[in-house]
Amino acid sequence: MKTDGGKQKWYAMPLSMLPPLADAFHAGSLIYAPFNCLEPFEDSERRFWDSTMRHLEVCQLDPLAIDPDIKKKCGLEVYASACVAFNQLERIRNAKRRLQEQQNTPKTKGAQIIEAIPNWFRGFGE
Repeated sequence: MKTDGGKQKWYAMPLSMLPPLADAFHAGSLIYAPFNCLEPFEDSERRFWDSTMRHLEVCQLDPLAIDPDIKKKCGLEVYASACVAFNQLERIRNAKRRLQEQQNTPKTKGAQIIEAIPNWFRGFGE
């Protein structure tokens, strides 16, 4: 019997909600390069958090506010709210990438010793 366990569930996501996000991706491809968002970013947590806050400032009182910098740079009208969503997706992607890199990086002997110290001290003074 076929099961869908463990597979991504896409059914509940209405595709009609994605055009504003697609506009943010398109603007990024014009300003930087196509698929530039897939590159690893130095200091990605700070960069995408700061960008989120800048875009939130633009759309805090008006969720339909157009990002003025994007309009100036490439002539597109992109919702600042969509840029917030884009930046948060980038934070998730980069955090998962960093976690994967940490899990795949072998630990040095010094790191192994430091991790073992709390176990070595366990039981003293009890």
